Amino acid sequence: CTVTSGGAELGTRTIVATYAGDGGHTGSTSNTVTQTVAQAPSRTTITTSANPAYYGAAISLTVTVSASDGTPTGTIAIFDGFTAIGNCGLSAGSCTITLSTLTIGDHPLVASYGGDLTNGASSSSALALTVADRILMQQTPCTPSRRRRGPRRSSSVIATVPVDVI
Repeated sequence: CTVTSGGAELGTRTIVATYAGDGGHTGSTSNTVTQTVAQAPSRTTITTSANPAYYGAAISLTVTVSASDGTPTGTIAIFDGFTAIGNCGLSAGSCTITLSTLTIGDHPLVASYGGDLTNGASSSSALALTVADRILMQQTPCTPSRRRRGPRRSSSVIATVPVDVI
């Protein structure tokens, strides 16, 4: 005989088949079989709209969660190292959060998915985001004007001037 069960809930259960017998056959019981229904594994990725990002400028972080058993649902937590810096709710397996408060320097950003009823938890690899100062220095060569008489001399000057990169 075949027994089909639909929509098995998560967890471990034991299965035993029992035959009560009839007028010509004695009853019997099968060996015990253990069945475990687990969450499907998930995969989480994080991407950024800009890298490097500039201090004070808004950047978007997009998180995508994929799994073999349907579209993952739930909430994503974003971490800068071990510090939680935001969260967003999944819609069709992805979400986007916009930040403008990261300090100048390097930030290892990780997205953490806690799982749902059918999909297991997962975390992204660290995204190495660099936040740079908005003002950069640029070296510009220039030639001084001649103001004195006499033999020609060759000279050059390099001026360092601030440039706004935005």
